[in-house]
Amino acid sequence: MKHFNKKTTTPVIIVLAFLTIFFLLANRPPDKNLNNDENNQNISPEDKNKLSNRDVAIKEALESPDSLRRTEINGETYILTGYSESDAYKENKPGWALGGIIVFKIENGLPTLFWESQEFINSGKTAIFKDINNDGINEIVWEGSLDRGRRNISFYVYKFAGDEFKIVTPIDIGTSFTLLSGHSSLTYMKDIDNDGIQEIVVGRNEDISGNFDIRQQYQQTYKFNGQVYELWKEEKVPN
Repeated sequence: MKHFNKKTTTPVIIVLAFLTIFFLLANRPPDKNLNNDENNQNISPEDKNKLSNRDVAIKEALESPDSLRRTEINGETYILTGYSESDAYKENKPGWALGGIIVFKIENGLPTLFWESQEFINSGKTAIFKDINNDGINEIVWEGSLDRGRRNISFYVYKFAGDEFKIVTPIDIGTSFTLLSGHSSLTYMKDIDNDGIQEIVVGRNEDISGNFDIRQQYQQTYKFNGQVYELWKEEKVPN
């Protein structure tokens, strides 16, 4: 009898230990960070780890600065890039899901982050350097659509002043949207009075019947006064 007990004791202990571990694991409280977070359940590891659009733009600028738009200001070289709105899983930077424009300054032969836009821009890829007032110094001009249907064209212009680029086109302070946004067929930048300074014309269709069947087209022209763009004139467009 003693021989039987000694022979069976070890397997019994192993089985009991296995059952105990299984019971503890089965009744362990779920990991709130992994299992109960509804925001994370459908996110793949690839999505969690991928770079934001801003990160990608900075990485590309650092790796291939010669491929980007550039300008010379006061003997210094600046290069221009941009990034689009973030996707559902990443912020472009803390608290910032929108797109933007980034300027790097070349220092000791290498690009150094110099300036970023703070306005509502869904993509910075179409920004260009352009001399809007014929003074020999390029401004940053962003022209693009802020609506997914591409029905409107919007403008932001930034002028180099002091040690940064400053916005010179009017914006809505509450939303950081540009006020220079209108119908794509009626909105453009052009020197319309041949004074060497680019005006921005913003056009809109407005319902005048209450039934959306009779519309009047209006255009507002904004002129650069040396400091900012301001409303110059407003007129109806002949039907």
